[in-house]
Amino acid sequence: MRRTIAGVLLAVAATVTVTGTAGAGDRISGLSQFDSR
Repeated sequence: MRRTIAGVLLAVAATVTVTGTAGAGDRISGLSQFDSR
């Protein structure tokens, strides 16, 4: 049971990390596009 919970937590943490990084990249690219205008 503990292994299942740990696996789910790891999966959620990995998803949040990837999503957060992608979101930050979108924000940076959006800011750079805004500055270029």
